[in-house]
Amino acid sequence: MKRGNLLSYLEAGAAKTLPRTLRQNQAIQHSEGALKVLVSHMAAAIGLRQVENRTGSGQVAVDRFDSLAEVVAESRLLEFETTSGMFGMMFSPDQSARMQRHVESLKYILEERSSQQGAPADADEPRR
Repeated sequence: MKRGNLLSYLEAGAAKTLPRTLRQNQAIQHSEGALKVLVSHMAAAIGLRQVENRTGSGQVAVDRFDSLAEVVAESRLLEFETTSGMFGMMFSPDQSARMQRHVESLKYILEERSSQQGAPADADEPRR
C-alpha cells in the first residue's frame, strides 16, 4: 500500500476554518508565491525534485505532471460533489453557485482531456 500526503490549497479563508482532518495536514494559503509552494509539494510527491535534470526534452516530466494534475482535478471534483451533498444546505446561495461553477469547470476539463485521449470520461475510474 502506498502512503500519500494530503494538502489543502485555500483560495480564501483561513486554515483554522477547515475541518479538523484537513487542519492536521499541510494547508497552503493563496498568496504571492503560494503556487510555487504547491508545485514544489506536487513535484516532491511524484519524485520530480529537479524537473530539468530528469529529462532533456521535459516531455516525461510534463506527462507525469499532467497526470498528477488530472488526479488532483478528479479528487477535487469528488470533494466538491461530496461536500455539496453533505453540507450544501449550510452554504449561502452565492457559495452554492460558486461550488456548482467549480464542479462544472472540473467536469468540463476532465471530459475535454478524456476526449483528447480518445477514452470515455469516467470520474469513478482512476487514471494511471
